[in-house]
Amino acid sequence: ATRAGQVKILASSGELLSAPLKLNVLSGELDRFEVAGTPESTVAGVPFPGSAGDSIIVTAKDQFGDTVTNFADTIFFASDDPLASLPGLYVFTVGPGKDNGRHAFPGSQFVLKKVGTRKISVSADGKTGSSPPVQVAANYLADFFFFAPPEVIAGKAFDVTIAGGVDLYGNPAFGTVNVIPVLGGGASPSGAVPAFTSV
Repeated sequence: ATRAGQVKILASSGELLSAPLKLNVLSGELDRFEVAGTPESTVAGVPFPGSAGDSIIVTAKDQFGDTVTNFADTIFFASDDPLASLPGLYVFTVGPGKDNGRHAFPGSQFVLKKVGTRKISVSADGKTGSSPPVQVAANYLADFFFFAPPEVIAGKAFDVTIAGGVDLYGNPAFGTVNVIPVLGGGASPSGAVPAFTSV
C-alpha cells in the first residue's frame, strides 16, 4: 500500500474467502514539502493577501504524496528574492488539534521585493519544497535622474532627459514626471510664458 489511511485486505483460495482484515497504513518518511496558496502575481513590497482564505499552506509529504502526520521538526523559509520578507523558523506540532504535517501561515507574512519570477522554498532535515512561481512587478516610481542642458536659447525648445527610474527596492520602474520651473522661468518681455511638457 502506498496511500496512507485505512485499508481492507482478504485472502482467497478457490471458493474459500477469508474475512476482511483492516489495516492502518501510516505515511512514510519525509521526502519533500508542498507549498500552496501563493498568488500568481504580486507587486514588489506588497504583502500577499492576508485573509484566512489566502493562507500559505506548508505540508510535509512522503515519497508517495501522503501527508507525514508525525513530522515534528523545525522548518525555515527562503527565496530566490534576496530582499524577501518571510516567516521565521517554525516547529511543526503533533497531536489532537495540532499541525500533524500541515500548517497554514498568514499571507501577510510574505513580501517579495525584487522584480521577476520568484519562488518561496521550505526546508528541513535536508528536504525541500518550493511554491509555484510568483511574478513580481515593480512598485511605484520612487527615484530617477534628471538631466537638462546648462544653457538654452530663449524661445527655442530644448530636451530634458529622465533616466534610471526605480521603485523603493531598486527595480526599474515607470511613471509620469512633471517638469516645472522652481526659479525664474516667468513670462518674457514679449509676454510669452514658458511651456513644460511632462515626461
